[in-house]
Amino acid sequence: RFVLLGESAPILGAEHAPERTIPGTTLPEQVEWFEKNAIEHALITSGGAISGAMEILGLPRNVVYAAVRSRS
Repeated sequence: RFVLLGESAPILGAEHAPERTIPGTTLPEQVEWFEKNAIEHALITSGGAISGAMEILGLPRNVVYAAVRSRS
């Protein structure tokens, strides 16, 4: 197995792959988990303010609202 890190980055063997995966889950499940945690962290850090979470995440308001709605 190999991990490709980008067009200009070298190809590294699996022994160099990050360990930050959730065993037994698919990539879409891992992405959902990551997004959920990023949104929760941004909301906690901003004291629950959507505008603060928007700034932390670098996302527009409608995207943050949609993400919060889809995970509640």
